[in-house]
Amino acid sequence: MFNALLRLFRPAAAVTQSEADPSQSVAPGTQIRYRPTLVAELELDHRNLLSLFALITELTNAEDYALAAMRLKEFHALLHKHLLTEKIHLYIYIEHLWPRTSEQHRMVQSYRQEMEGIGKVVVSFLRKYENFTTDPHLYEPLRNDLAKVGAVLSRRIEAEEANLYPLYREHS
Repeated sequence: MFNALLRLFRPAAAVTQSEADPSQSVAPGTQIRYRPTLVAELELDHRNLLSLFALITELTNAEDYALAAMRLKEFHALLHKHLLTEKIHLYIYIEHLWPRTSEQHRMVQSYRQEMEGIGKVVVSFLRKYENFTTDPHLYEPLRNDLAKVGAVLSRRIEAEEANLYPLYREHS
């Protein structure tokens, strides 16, 4: 886990042309550098999160609760890493690129606030079901909540990739 966190904060290995000029590569007022691979990494996380979530749903429907519980823990760890990366390397970076009065800045603020709300709901869901195998009464509510959380995650991922991630690319 510690090594995964270290990888989050290491500088990008590749230096782009825009990184040659420090005023282009660091978000104003921060020490956060532009990472040319960030959007691709976040999109890969999205694919992995959705695949893992679909697998958890399949395992739960097949009543393989032990394996579903293991995959739910993997999902939790990946989601935590993803949200931390977005918060530090995406949101803060983009917020500092655009003037506070710009439409782009307002949109980033809106996405960030919405994501904090979604994050709380998903973390609450994960906490509720972290030990669900010890209580068979949670099996049916888990199935219902998986469908709801999956729909929210899918919509959010689609919106981020279509509207938010291009703002990061625009300033690359």
